[in-house]
Amino acid sequence: MASTDYFSLFKEVVINDTQLKDIFKRITIKDKYLTETSLYSYHRISDGQTPDSLARLYYDDSYLYWLILIVNEMQDYFYDWPLTENELRLLAQKEYEDGIYDTGESVDDVYVRLSEENDEKRLIKYIRPDYLKDILFELNNLADI
Repeated sequence: MASTDYFSLFKEVVINDTQLKDIFKRITIKDKYLTETSLYSYHRISDGQTPDSLARLYYDDSYLYWLILIVNEMQDYFYDWPLTENELRLLAQKEYEDGIYDTGESVDDVYVRLSEENDEKRLIKYIRPDYLKDILFELNNLADI
């Protein structure tokens, strides 16, 4: 499948006789596609999996990582994507030492709480490969799919 680069979807604007990509208009998917459950399958993220590794797994194209982030309405990869177990342990230790949670919790209590929050992020949806061409076609041909 031909790769669709995220920035190729942005409209061009001319500023001071220079043609530029209008990065101030985000690429979004219309609500009708976000709520159409038949378009999606679900995946539980394991440690070490990234948006690009899932795009490679399901679409045979790691450059479609942005599509996985968009359909899950993830704005910030560093905060919205689930942490690995090691990252969780380090965060729990840091938050415990910094006294962020002055509730008398132990570091293990902080870890358990963070783990529960993190586990909710692990189940994501992705566009089923049989609908991928249609979605990419519309993204390429509409200003705001």
